[in-house]
Order: sequence, then structure tokens, then C-alpha cells
Amino acid sequence: MEDLRTCAVLDRFASDQIIPFAALARGRSRLRLAGVTDHVRTGIWLTNLFGVAQASLDGCLLVVEGGSPRAPATQRRGPY
Repeated sequence: MEDLRTCAVLDRFASDQIIPFAALARGRSRLRLAGVTDHVRTGIWLTNLFGVAQASLDGCLLVVEGGSPRAPATQRRGPY
């Protein structure tokens, strides 16, 4: 019930699950979290470490600047 009173988008137990998806989305994602757990902090650290996106916390506001990684261009060989 405590998490419902925060009017946050995600409860404290689901907050870490959204980080990879926000990192893969293009543009800026801003999500109000009910609480910040160690899993959220680890997800932010990993996102920044992998270089897929830039993630940060401002209190309970998660901000992710995503950039949808692109596969390297390959040259086609043959008729296919």
C-alpha cells in the first residue's frame, strides 16, 4: 500500500526491470519510482557501463537517455 500512495509509475520491486527497456528506447525516458533499491542502482550503473544509454537518478525520478543500438552494417554477398 505504501507504494500506491507515491503515485509512482512503478513500485519498488519492478523499478529495476524497466531500466534495460528504457535504455534501448530512443530518446529520453523519465519514470517516477516508488523507491530506489540496490537493484535500481546496479541497473543504472550497468547501463552506463555498457554505454548503451546514460541513466541517472534525481531523487526517485529515473532519467534514461536511450539510443537504440544499431547492428553493424554488413555487405550482402550472393543473390539473397
